[in-house]
Amino acid sequence: MSISQSTVQFDLLEVIRIPLRRPDNGGRHANYGSAAKISKGDGRLIKDKLCSKFPETFPLLKTVYDGEKFMFSSVKLTIGEFKVENIREGGPKYNFKINSVENLGLSQLDGYLKARELDDDDDLGCGLIASRGFQHSRKPTTQGLVVCVDYSVLSSQKPVSVLDYLEKILQVNFDKIDPLNSTDREKVEKALRDLEVNVIHRQTDQKYKIAGVTLYPSNDLKFKIKKKNQSKEVMLIDYYLETYKEIEYRNLPCLDVSRNSNNYIPIEFCVLAERQRNPKEDLQHSVRKMKNIAMPDPLERMELICKAAEAKNGPHGYVKL
Repeated sequence: MSISQSTVQFDLLEVIRIPLRRPDNGGRHANYGSAAKISKGDGRLIKDKLCSKFPETFPLLKTVYDGEKFMFSSVKLTIGEFKVENIREGGPKYNFKINSVENLGLSQLDGYLKARELDDDDDLGCGLIASRGFQHSRKPTTQGLVVCVDYSVLSSQKPVSVLDYLEKILQVNFDKIDPLNSTDREKVEKALRDLEVNVIHRQTDQKYKIAGVTLYPSNDLKFKIKKKNQSKEVMLIDYYLETYKEIEYRNLPCLDVSRNSNNYIPIEFCVLAERQRNPKEDLQHSVRKMKNIAMPDPLERMELICKAAEAKNGPHGYVKL
């Protein structure tokens, strides 16, 4: 590597990687490593310049850069040395080399976009599911390095509405008239504390962690908003009616998801975030079922592990055990 005021040269492949065999077609993975320390901004500018200078070789809409060392593309990229300059006014010139790392199987990528239907045995009840999976590790032996594959099960949460979850856990039916008494409110808060939720009244992927529930129901809550450098106190139900939609369960408390400021969300607009772990005490109602799923008999366990190892995206690819 040589560095001067006008030119920075670097090799995009520092370590030789042997790609895994993929019997199907899919995306391509290229190494974008650098001996020189390059900012993420410059890396993206290089990628954009590369796509504009060589549109047929590096199509912009089919090539992405992760901001660090790697590029991914749905088409085969040209491997070799390239030169990019004038990524910004007064910027350096870059000479670099692109090498292929591996091909990503289309079936593997397609699997990320399609939902999987759960087996009946995976449902633990009360909004919980048993997520089956595998753990991979490498261990040295006298015969060399080997890949160890083990079967495991983790309890996690279904993406159900908070109201449905509470009705199953607490065995109660919420109505739109009667408010909660102090005992029921404490039970609700205990069941929800530290769980994560998504909201359905507006489009966002943000997750909120429940700190507790409000002391008062929705129709009694007020908060201040700032408009044109002036603070105005509004009713929470009026704000939601004007901004989003009407709150139907006005008699229920809101979820408190605030950290440093008041942030209250009506319970009916919240859905439990998917795949979050649950405390062991929440599994007392389904210990036996969880145990049967997590501890299959030896022959079934061996069959599950062999299928995982022989899968297209497994450690052995198409190699039969």
